[in-house]
Amino acid sequence: SVQLSRELIAGIRDHGTHQYPHECCGFLLGTADRERKSVRRLLAAENEVIATAGGKQALYNTAMVLYGPGDEVITHAPYWPTIPEQIKLTGATPVIVHTRPEDGFAIHPDAIIAAITPRTKAIIPVYLAGKPVDMDRLYAIAARHKLRVIEDAAQAIGSTWRSKPIGSFGDFVSFSFQANKNI
Repeated sequence: SVQLSRELIAGIRDHGTHQYPHECCGFLLGTADRERKSVRRLLAAENEVIATAGGKQALYNTAMVLYGPGDEVITHAPYWPTIPEQIKLTGATPVIVHTRPEDGFAIHPDAIIAAITPRTKAIIPVYLAGKPVDMDRLYAIAARHKLRVIEDAAQAIGSTWRSKPIGSFGDFVSFSFQANKNI
């Protein structure tokens, strides 16, 4: 619901931006209206945009309001340890599913289905080199099992699925403007 989304957004924003002080970097720590509007235009975002110190901080803030001890979060074989690290910091358990080269190393919907248990609360797909998962199936699975999707789209600025921009699909999306990302 809209009310729930506003509450979750407030929770994410209120979790602060100083969990990782070594990542602090200029304007990203602020929420100045000009920067928010610029990012929304760039990402074709229709929803709220919250700037954080980095992708790790965005994932952490979101994690802290969506799941916790005893919960499970499905993601795929890490290319970088940030996602399992953020899941573990909340006390939740990362459930790692494997990817296939023929899928561009994106999480496969069948692997998600096989990993769902009653403790599963969220799915975190990573869009390596800007290649998204099958978004239609991902969100159908999430809806069927009442799961949240937290998209790690750090490398997916400008990527699309069926002509619709990544970042316009659903629950939570984390983009990155760090220097080695696809921009």
